[in-house]
Amino acid sequence: PVGVGRMLARVPARESATRPGAEVRLGTGPDVALEGDEELLERAFENLVRNAREAAGAGGHVVLQARREGGEAMLTVADDGPGLSPDELDALRPFRTTKPGGLGLGLPLAVKIVRLHGGEMTMEPRAPRGLLVTVHLPTGGPAQAPPAGGFPA
Repeated sequence: PVGVGRMLARVPARESATRPGAEVRLGTGPDVALEGDEELLERAFENLVRNAREAAGAGGHVVLQARREGGEAMLTVADDGPGLSPDELDALRPFRTTKPGGLGLGLPLAVKIVRLHGGEMTMEPRAPRGLLVTVHLPTGGPAQAPPAGGFPA
């Protein structure tokens, strides 16, 4: 069992202590629980929060929220940075990065971890600016063996 609120609270605390970037706020609400590998899920959200903080910059904001919808946990990471163009979103793959000195592994690794848990991750522009990442995870864990590969095309 993974207490999503507790896990999400650790991520910005650790990221803010070690790297400069945007302020991170954790949305309040009832704690959501799901079955999964807490360490792997935390790693996925560390990558998502790190990217969001860097994109939003020192004066920006990142909001993490979690809620339950039926048999799914919906977790969102929203930032007010410049966002990604449709071409950049389509070109996501390992070792491709838009950041100087980046390795291009953060988002593909997050996608892989989410898929290993039977979930899906979407990214879309946020009005008036920024990016909204939504992670859908089954609360009961993956229903079947995870698909091979798992990186976006």
